[in-house]
Amino acid sequence: MPTESPNLTASQFLDVLGSFDLMAFSTLDYCRRLEERYPAVWATIVAHYGEGGAGAGRHYTAYSRVSHILDYKFRQKEIDKLNYRPAPIGWGSSVIRYWTLDRERVGGTYYPDELVDPDSFPEGAKQTVTVNRYERNRDARAACIEYHGLRCKACDIDFEERYGPHGAGFIHVHHLKPLSKVALEYEVNAITDLVPVCPNCHAMIHRSAEPLSIAKLQEILKSAARAREFASTLADEVQENAI
Repeated sequence: MPTESPNLTASQFLDVLGSFDLMAFSTLDYCRRLEERYPAVWATIVAHYGEGGAGAGRHYTAYSRVSHILDYKFRQKEIDKLNYRPAPIGWGSSVIRYWTLDRERVGGTYYPDELVDPDSFPEGAKQTVTVNRYERNRDARAACIEYHGLRCKACDIDFEERYGPHGAGFIHVHHLKPLSKVALEYEVNAITDLVPVCPNCHAMIHRSAEPLSIAKLQEILKSAARAREFASTLADEVQENAI
């Protein structure tokens, strides 16, 4: 697929993309921002493909063209593909795709323990960190997130909710099958074999020799929450009795 629509240059694409900074954006958000920054370009695209939206009655529109470009840019590792979310009124379907700038493209990472350039560190500072290649596969990760979403399956944290735009799209992907039980001809199923988990829960899953199941980690989290609640109640009672 070509990287450009009619009269949409690569530099214009990047200019619109850069205007979102690290915020998550929908396909419609990108179209509207493109129209704001380059109205003549958007008008040309609409004239060529049709605007689309609810009731357009067309299989290919300016919106779908932009969506295809964004998907191409994902495969080129320029942006990161997020999950589908409820679409605004007037969109042609009930859900709409969200995207964000690929953090690794701007020097960020989903796995901060990895050394980008191990040779630049003194020997004593180096540490080998093994990351399951199924968890690092971009296509598998995207398919997992598309199905499961970006919320941690164990503790329920959503990084965009907690940290705002800086957290958009951030989540680890955990491979449920231990590598010792994976055959050579094994192909990962992004829906049944991978789940989104936060870095803390991911670390806790792998803290024991046999990785914990998501259900077991949820039990541990609930037990710890009950213990904290009991300790808090006990402390309140002690304080009341002391008055």
